[in-house]
Amino acid sequence: MKKLLLSTVAGLAIAGASFTANASNTATAAATADAKVIAPITVAEDTSLDFGSFTVGGTGGTVESDNGPDGVDVIAVPGTGNTNTNASFDVTGEDGFGYDISVPASITLTGTGTDMTAALVIAGTGSNTGSSTLAGGTDTFGVKGTLTVGANQTAGDYAAAYNATVTYQ
Repeated sequence: MKKLLLSTVAGLAIAGASFTANASNTATAAATADAKVIAPITVAEDTSLDFGSFTVGGTGGTVESDNGPDGVDVIAVPGTGNTNTNASFDVTGEDGFGYDISVPASITLTGTGTDMTAALVIAGTGSNTGSSTLAGGTDTFGVKGTLTVGANQTAGDYAAAYNATVTYQ
């Protein structure tokens, strides 16, 4: 009985020692959590896309927002005070961040006569999508259009609304 009691006490001592060894084998480290809120990206139209004033005859043609009429039968009207220009957009956001740009591939101008379609591209890219980087937290990009004018297009005002979208990369 003594041997049994002695071996039980010895077993408990060994078990207790192993529990103590495990409990004393721990460590704790201090940790931190960080977050940085960056400036939201914004875009605003600075200059609207303008195809100018022109007249058209029996064959139609095209008008480019940066060069004016480009067709046999589409002729700019001088002295109207309405000049053709690419659209210009101002972008603001976090300094040094890249961003993607997109505009519709085409828009439809509606007015007093038959609708006209304009193909759009980001100026300098030849595509309706592009990318750039915010230097100093700001940037500017342009949108160029080519308007297809029908033969004997009805005189009047024509307009379209479209969205230019920017997204952080």
